[in-house]
Amino acid sequence: MARTLPPVQAIRAEIDALFASDRDLVEVIENVARLGARLIIQTAVEAEVDAFLGRTRYQRAAAVTADGSEGETTVRPPAESGYTTAFVVASAIALCAARDSR
Repeated sequence: MARTLPPVQAIRAEIDALFASDRDLVEVIENVARLGARLIIQTAVEAEVDAFLGRTRYQRAAAVTADGSEGETTVRPPAESGYTTAFVVASAIALCAARDSR
């Protein structure tokens, strides 16, 4: 199964391909400047998402136990029956509902 490239690596590959092409130098520099701006924004967005989630791409987060220490299990263990519970909190009431986990 082939994994897709992370967006930052895909942008870097595009920049490398531009330098390897035999296009006009002015056109290459314009495209590299555009892709460079995309690369800066993409890197900042990925760093912000990683910080918000507390993990990097393709990494599972560790569960936090009641005493605050990190456990060995994942945050949401997989449901064997195909259903998992979801907690919904709306201003004054809280619901617990079964939902399809597929």
